[in-house]
This record gives sequence, structure tokens and C-alpha cells, in this order.
Amino acid sequence: MPQTTPRPARSWTKRLLIALALLVVLAASFLVGLPFAVRYAAVRWLLAHGAQSADIEKININLFTGIAGVKGLQVRLDNDVVLGDKNVNVDFNLRSLIKKEGHIETGIIEGLVIDIESRPDGALRVGSISIPAGPDQPEKKEDMSWLFRADHVELKNCEVRYNLPRLRHTLLIDHGVLNNIFTGRANSPGTVELEGSVNGTPVSLNLDRIELQPQLVVGGHVSVKGYSLAALQDLLSDVLQPFTGKVGIDGDVLFSLEENGAISTNYKGKLNVAGIDIGNSGFSTQSPLLAYTGTVNYTQAAGAAIGIELDGLLQGDQVKVGVPAAELELLEHQFRLEGQTTISVDNGVTVATDGSLGFTGLSLAMPSMDVSHAGSTWQGRVEYALAGNSGKQTIAANGKLALKAPRYTSSGDAFALQTGADKLAWDGRIDVDLGTGDSGKRIVTNGLLSGDTYQLTIPDLLDFSEQTILVNGKTELIVDQNLKLQSRTNQQHRDIRVLAGSTESHGSMTWQGRVDYVKKGFDSQLLLDGKLDGRELDAELKDQQLKISQQELAFVPQQLRLNIGKQLRLDGIATIAGKRMQVEKNDAALVQVESIAVGKIRGAEKAGVRVDEISVKEVRMPSGKGRGVEVQIPDIAIRDISSPDFKKVTVARVNISKPLVLDGTGKAVLAALDGVTVKTITVDNPLKVSVASVTADNGSFLKKEGPEAKPVITLKEATAQTITWSDKNGLFCDTIALDTVRSDYVRTAKKDDATEEKKPEQKEKSEKGPTMPVRINSIAVTGNSGFTFTDQTTSVPFFTEFVLQNSEVNNIDLAAPDKPFPYTLKGTFDTWSPFDISGTCAPLADAFVVKAKIRLRNYSLEKISPYVIDTIGTKFVDGQLYITSDLSIDGDKLDLDNNLVCREIKAQTVSEEAQGALSLPVSLDMALSMLRDNNGDIDLDMPVSGTLSDFSVGKADIIITALSKAIVVAVTPYLAYSALGPAGAVAYVGLKAGQEAMKDSFPLLEFADQVTELSSKQQTTLSEIGKKIEADKGQDYAICSKAMVWELDPGTGKTVDNQKTILQDKARKKTLLALSRKRAVATREFLLDRFSLDTDHLLICPPAINYELTGKPYVKIRKLGAATGIQGMLP
Repeated sequence: MPQTTPRPARSWTKRLLIALALLVVLAASFLVGLPFAVRYAAVRWLLAHGAQSADIEKININLFTGIAGVKGLQVRLDNDVVLGDKNVNVDFNLRSLIKKEGHIETGIIEGLVIDIESRPDGALRVGSISIPAGPDQPEKKEDMSWLFRADHVELKNCEVRYNLPRLRHTLLIDHGVLNNIFTGRANSPGTVELEGSVNGTPVSLNLDRIELQPQLVVGGHVSVKGYSLAALQDLLSDVLQPFTGKVGIDGDVLFSLEENGAISTNYKGKLNVAGIDIGNSGFSTQSPLLAYTGTVNYTQAAGAAIGIELDGLLQGDQVKVGVPAAELELLEHQFRLEGQTTISVDNGVTVATDGSLGFTGLSLAMPSMDVSHAGSTWQGRVEYALAGNSGKQTIAANGKLALKAPRYTSSGDAFALQTGADKLAWDGRIDVDLGTGDSGKRIVTNGLLSGDTYQLTIPDLLDFSEQTILVNGKTELIVDQNLKLQSRTNQQHRDIRVLAGSTESHGSMTWQGRVDYVKKGFDSQLLLDGKLDGRELDAELKDQQLKISQQELAFVPQQLRLNIGKQLRLDGIATIAGKRMQVEKNDAALVQVESIAVGKIRGAEKAGVRVDEISVKEVRMPSGKGRGVEVQIPDIAIRDISSPDFKKVTVARVNISKPLVLDGTGKAVLAALDGVTVKTITVDNPLKVSVASVTADNGSFLKKEGPEAKPVITLKEATAQTITWSDKNGLFCDTIALDTVRSDYVRTAKKDDATEEKKPEQKEKSEKGPTMPVRINSIAVTGNSGFTFTDQTTSVPFFTEFVLQNSEVNNIDLAAPDKPFPYTLKGTFDTWSPFDISGTCAPLADAFVVKAKIRLRNYSLEKISPYVIDTIGTKFVDGQLYITSDLSIDGDKLDLDNNLVCREIKAQTVSEEAQGALSLPVSLDMALSMLRDNNGDIDLDMPVSGTLSDFSVGKADIIITALSKAIVVAVTPYLAYSALGPAGAVAYVGLKAGQEAMKDSFPLLEFADQVTELSSKQQTTLSEIGKKIEADKGQDYAICSKAMVWELDPGTGKTVDNQKTILQDKARKKTLLALSRKRAVATREFLLDRFSLDTDHLLICPPAINYELTGKPYVKIRKLGAATGIQGMLP
């Protein structure tokens, strides 16, 4: 059998080689065909997914080297390339695929074009691929745990287009480099460098920190040069039109996104907008440049909290804001905002800024308002908070604000206002709580407000200015359903000027204290506690040419609370004090007051106000042009002023201390009083004034200068009772009482006295003016009133004294000037001469009307001798004068019926030459004897009538002319008898002697020397005389007493020379007259005590001295009977 040989091993080797060759061929075929397959599949897929056309020039894939590339990709849609490239090559690390990591070691992307479109329905197109809008919350997919890494990728000439319905942006990447980009945790951050443009605006990115795990962090430098906001115009045209400007960004940014969703963005650099013009139909904002340099930090917590922090400088130039609907235009020439700002948005919003804000020129214009300032600065912190739940808003500012030349102007048809200052500044804190909804608002300020040259003008109404304002303190205002204001400040207002109409005021004021005001519904309350001081205050009333100035004025309220409601109520205390007040007219002082003090202004028990006292010190009214007198009042006190309803005012008492009135030289006293007291003054509404009484005490008037000068008039007291005034009824006074009015007047010769009295000038009759609504029930003069008159112009001085018993004027009504009012006056001259006047008077009637009955009795003829001596050279050494007159004046018509009776007249010639002026046919002594009636009296009737304006009477014209006329009549019978020769003259004298013997007479009461008491014999004689007088009711009787010149010196030789020596001794003469007076008084008192006699009808002759060389002192009582009378007529 043949031997079998085995197959060799190389057949298996051959098969293996064939299989391996086949595998290599297949692998090579796969590798060669893979790019073509991928290219074909990609084109088919692109066409299937919306591409109009798709073309890939070349796809390069090298699985061995890990290199892949796409060249010449072009995907078109609507004839536009929406996806394409020029050349894309990447170098993969295939080994990283085992780790589920896509790792590009290097890559070059050149000429890449991507077109992205966001459609109105929410769908997104990338290239030609459309991605429909998905649900709001995408489905959660399982984490495949694949990572991506790019070590180095370059971008060249790439273009990304992003389109919205009204927005189109194109990003051109000229060159870009991505390094170390890794979606996992990287040992070092990735970087991105990119240079290109957005819509032609150069853009540069240099991101030196890119971290994708464990949180997203992107940081680096970003530069955008002049991005045009017009690219957003179409997108925002519904709300903003126009929207233009160019934005520049140059800074570092750091963005982070944590796993929990928290976001943080930090930016540091510059941001500017040039040529900004943003607005719409409602507003416009324009500026050549807005620039910000600094940092911006944005954080958003995992929940919803957002925080923004800014720290930098924001500047603007010529910022202009307009609101056409309001015709508002705001222009900021330059502004600068620098500092830190923090914004927090969570459940609410808080904003805090700490820095400075400055404006160089700002103006705000509206049709009726303009606001401007030349510059302003703010340095400090401002905080704003909005509570999310309640909506409560608060604002707090703490810092310094300075305004340069702020101005505010408003104008309108009914009202216009202008205000401004050179400077205004605030240093302090302001807190504003705006509350929520209808809740209250609260504003609190605490700091210093200062200003220079502040002005406020309301045209044609007010012009106000002050040089300096300083207000330091705290003020709180709360506004809700009520209003509450609390202020505790120190304020200074210097050099204030107020011009209102024709009144201009100046001054400076300070306030230190508390002001509270609360308003609840219709009720309100004002509280003041502090001190208000005024300095150098003055007010000038130009129309009246008046100026009122006050050197110092202080108002000090102490817890003074004014409650205003249905009625006014005041609580607390206040005082007012002022120093050195002056009132001027035409630059001449009218009134000067050293001090004014208003003490304790307080509330009354139930309501209203009460003032304890107002004190006015050192009041002076100096003399000047048109004012010939000066008034000085040391003290005025007004006490217990009260007003229960702030309408009616009552003053309990006013005391005016020692008022003094001086003449223009300030030396002679015209009037001086110890004091004036006014009681119970009431002022009511409508205006009505009432005064219970006005009293003036111890007055002296017309006192010449010099230490020995005495007043001409003195007054013990003057009182006016029940005085009222109202616009309707005028002035009413019930009674005016003058107590003890005395006058001592001395007439002296003056160098310019004329010998003839001047006739008064005729005055043109003025038109009747309005009536004076003044009514006085009665005016009475009481007490020891009267006057003395001394005339030193005569060769022998004349002296007389009048003592008033009573005087009264009733029913004065000046509102009815044609209605006469009655008056009476009663008194005595020189102690022994009764004088009375009664009648009616209408001084303000159209025609001046006076009717009077005048009676003077028992007046010593010796007293009027000084006037008779100078006129006719004769003096009366004895005798009494009785005058009865009926006076009637009606307009300019005068009727005066006079009856003069001279009793026991004795005359003595002093000057023969002067006596010749009478041109008598006989001697005066004989003529007087012929005039005497059978009672030894001379009775003369002298009617006077004519025009009042032509009437002029000299010092002794009435008596002298009457005697002259009467004597001519009286001597006619004597001349007739004398024509018969001596027998006729004897017959005439005998006839007169018989008449003398027939007159009534009583026995003389003779006294021993220096004895004034009545003896029993004299009392018996007086008893008989008293019975006759008592039976003769209504008849006047005279008690005449004479002392003997020798009574005090019975041993002296009774010669004429010794008599002259005794009479030259004034003390002795005074003693003799006193003896005469005592005897007459004793006689009258005896008669009045024992008989029912009227004092008024029992007269005492003036005490006299018997100058005879022989005789005894005596008292003679004689009846003053009626006389036949001899009539005379004055021309």
C-alpha cells in the first residue's frame, strides 16, 4: 500500500493572507468610500430637511489619524446660502471615544456661514433645518455622560446671521481661537479669542476663563465699538420710535451659572452711548454722549432674588428729555454720577446708592412752569425700598446737596410766581415712607438747609427776598386721613426784604424750638414751643410815607397750643418783647418806643385767649415839621386782655403813667398828667367799641421853662364814663366829669404888642362837611375848679380869681348840629362875686347859634381899676359891679343886652391928662354923683347889636363908653338947673340929697380893733336885720366889711405919711384884709344859722380897708334893690 503524505501548513497561511488581504481591501474600500457615503447621506438628509439645494465639495474622514474635514459646503434656501463653509478640518482623538468623550485636539473652521431664524410661531430654523416650538418644559432626557473637549480650534472668516421678524443681526468673525474648551471638570480654564463685527460694528472678545463644570463660568475682555441701536429700531418700533444711538463696550466680564440655577455677572470697564435719541409719542430722550466707567455686578439667586451692584462713574452731556403731552422739556447740560449703587429684587425691590451726583446747568420748561439751576452736586447715600407683599415704598437720603442759582417760575392767567436763590444747600437725612394704597405717607428731614440770596416774586403782589437762610433740625410730616407735622429746628433768616404793593419791609429773624401741627377732619391743632427773634425790622408804607422800625422783637411760646374747631381754644403760655420801635413820616420820627412787652398770652378757662399784661415803656412822639409838640409817656400798662371767641376782645384796664406834652423846643410843658386810666374796653364783631371809663389824674398844662415856672392850668381828675363807638351809631359818651380844674394865667407885655387890637380876618364860609356822629349826655366840671388871671400889661397889674362851683353841658349831639344843647356855669370871682351863665349852644350848625343868660354880682370895682387908670386916668377905690347880660348869636348876627349896676362906686383921679379922654362937662366925681340913684347905685343899660365879624371891644371899652354916654345924659338936668344960677344948683343938689335919704339902710356893726367875734349887742341887731331879710325873699343883700388902717398900730400917729408907710407893708395889708373877711363871714354865718336864707342871695363884698384918718372897723348890710337906670348905647 502506498504511503500517504500530509498537506503542508502554508495552505492555511495562504488562506489567512487571502482573508487578511480581503479585509484590508474591504477596510480600504470602507475608508475610501466612507467620505463619499457620508457626503451622499448628508446631502440627502439636508434636502430631506428643508434645503432648497445642498452641495458638499468634499468630506475628508481619516479614522486612523482622527482627522475629519468638510470643504465647500453650501446649503441654500430661497436662493440664499443658509449653511456653508470654505474649509473645516478637525483632529479627533479617537481613543477618547472609549471614555465617551469627544476630543478635538486641533481644528480649523474657515468660511463657516450659519443662518439662524426665529419665527413668529416660536419655531427655530438653523440653516435649513427647522425645529418646531416645543413645550415650555422640555422632556428630561437621560444623561449619556458624554463629554466634549476642544484643545485648540481656530475660526477664520466665519459669519453667523440671526434673524427675528423685525430684527437682523450678522456676526462676522475675522479670526477666533478656542483653547481648552471642556464640558467636564478641567484642570485649567478654557479661553476664547475672537475678532470680528456685529452689523459692521467691531467686536473683540478675549475670554480668558471658560469653565463648563461644575458650574458655567465665562470671563474675559469684551470690546464693542459703536454698536448702532438703529438695528433694534424695527423690533422696538411698537413702543419706541425713534431708537437710535451708538453703544460702545470696553471691559472685563465674568459670568457664572451654578448648578442650582444661580447666576452671577460681573462687568468692569466702560460703557457709552453716543448720539442717543430714544422716544415715542409720549416722551423723547436725547444726548450727544452718555458714558459709564466702572463695575456692574448682577446676581440672581436660585430662587428669584436678583442683585445688581454698580460702582463707577456715569457722565452725560446735553441730555434732553421731552414730554410732548405735558409740553415738558428737560435739559441737563452736563451731569456726573459717581459712586456705588446696589439693587436687590426679591419679594420686593431695594435700591441703594452711595456716591456723588453733579449737574452743570439744568432747565425744565413747561407752558406754565420753568425750573433751572446753573449747577448742582449731591454727595451721600440714597436708599429706595418697595415691599413685595404690601407694596410699601420708602426712600431715604443722607448726604449733602448743593444747588447753584436755582430758579423756579410759574405763570398762569390767575397766578404767577418766580423764586430762586444764588445758592441752596442741604446737609442731612431725608426719610420718605410712601406707605401702601390709602395708607399714610411720612416724610422726615433731619439736617441743615442753607441758602444765599433767596427770592420769591408774585408779580404785582409780592416780592420777597432774604440774604441768608439757615434751617437746622428735624421735621416730620405724616399724611393719611389726617395731617401731622412736627418740627424741631433752629432757623436763621437774615436780611429779609418783603415788598407787597407799596409796602416794603426788612429785617432778620431767628427761630429755635418746636412747631407741631395736627389736622383731624375739620379740627386742627398748632403747638409752638421755642423762641422767635427779630432784629432790625422795618416796614415802609410808601403811599402813606410812613416807616415803622423795630430794633428787636422776641416771641417766646411755651407749650402754646392753638386748637381750631367749632371754637378756638388756646393752652400754654407765650410772651412777646420788643425794643426800640420807631414810626416815621417823611423821614421824621412820629413815635418812638423803647420797649414793648406782652406778658403771658394764655388760654382762657373755657375757650379763647387771655393776655395778662402789655407793657409799653418810654414812648416819645417828638416834635417836627407840622407837629409843634412833643409827647413823652414813660409807661403804658394794658392789663387783663381776653377774647372768649377770638372775635370779641375785652381789656380790663389801661394805665398810662405820667404822660407829658412839650412844646417844639422840648422845654416848655404844654400838658403833664400823673396818669390816665381806662377801664373795661370791649371790642366786638361787627366792629363796636365800648369803654366803661377813662380817667386822667393830676394834670398840669402850659408850664413855661425854668425851675420856678408854674403851670397855667391844673387838673385833679377828668373822667369820661360809658363810652361806645360803632360805625352805625358813631361815638357816644354818657358823662365827662372834670374835677378841680385850675388855671393861673399871667399876661405879660411883648415887644411886638400893638396898641390897637387887630380885627380878626374874615374867613370864607366853608362848605358844610359831613356831620360828626358824636353824642355826649353831659359834661360837668366839679371840685375846687377855677382860674386866676394876672395882667401885667397895665401900669398897675390886674389880678382876679374865679372859683367854679359847678358847670354842666348836656345832650350834645353833633350828629344833629342844628339842635342846640343846654349848658350852665356857676362860680365866684375873688371869693365874693357870684357869677353864672346858662343857655344853649349849637356851635356846628350851619349858622352858629348861642343863647346865654350871664350874671355877675358883687364884683369889686377896685379890681378893674388897672384898666380904667390906663384909659381915663381914674381908679375906682370902692364899689361893686353887677352885670346882667342876655346874649344871642345867630350866625353872624349879634344881640347883647347888658345891664351894669355900680354900687357904692368911688373914684379917684390919677391922671388929669388921661381923664380928659372922657370930655365930660363936669368933674368925674360930680358926674358919678349925678348918676347915682336913690340907693346910691349907678344903673346902666347897654344893648349891643350888629355883625359879629365887625364887633371888637377893647379892655375897658364897655365900662368907659357906658359911663361916658350915661354921664352926658345924667348931667343934663344939672346943667339945666345951673342955668338958673346958684339957686338952681342948690335946688338940684337938695333934690339928690332927698333921694339919698329915702333909700333903705341897716345899722352899722362897729368892731373894736382886731376883734372879729360878734358881740351880744351886734347879735341882737343882726337878729332884727335877719327877720327883714328873711321876709324879703329872692332879694339880694350885700355884707360889706372894712378894717381900719390903724387897727394893728393904734398908737401910731394918724397922719397921711404914716398911713402910706403902713400900706406899703404887704404883710400888714394882708392881715387887715383878713380881719375884714372874718367879720363879714361871721356876720353871714350868724344870719344863715338863725334864719332860712339862701346863701346865693346873701353876698359878701370883697374885704376892704378904710383909709380914713378917723373911724372904726365896721360891717354894713345893704339891700341890692332895683334901680331906675340910665340907658346908653354902644355904637
